[in-house]
Amino acid sequence: MSNLTIFRYKITTMHRMVKYTARGYDWYTSGIVKAQKALQLVEKFEQLYFIHLNSNQRYYRKMQGKANAKLFLYPIKESQNFLWWLLVTDGQGDAHELEQLYKVYDQKKRLKWDDDYELVRISKEKKSEEVITWRMTKKMP
Repeated sequence: MSNLTIFRYKITTMHRMVKYTARGYDWYTSGIVKAQKALQLVEKFEQLYFIHLNSNQRYYRKMQGKANAKLFLYPIKESQNFLWWLLVTDGQGDAHELEQLYKVYDQKKRLKWDDDYELVRISKEKKSEEVITWRMTKKMP
């Protein structure tokens, strides 16, 4: 069993997702899982996509041309469900064959947090670098 962290705060989870997309986790799939089935989902992803690997193991796989995957779970308030996102790198692996993966920055299927936020890559003015950040998709109350 991996040392999967379930973050208590939305901002922390969002920050970690930005961190991984900046490191090349350019593909994703997502969904909602009931709390009683969450452990089964984690175990499935560990067996199929090796989400439990440490940074050295992920680096070794990358050098072999294999895909890496990272799972993020977040508990939905006042619910018995979790939001989940599986982020995947380029490379050979079961995730690209078994899952319906979308590009993180694809305008039609952009990675989203519910319908409130979407992950975007924007250019900074006066600089040639791009920044990965979340932006609101609708007016918040």
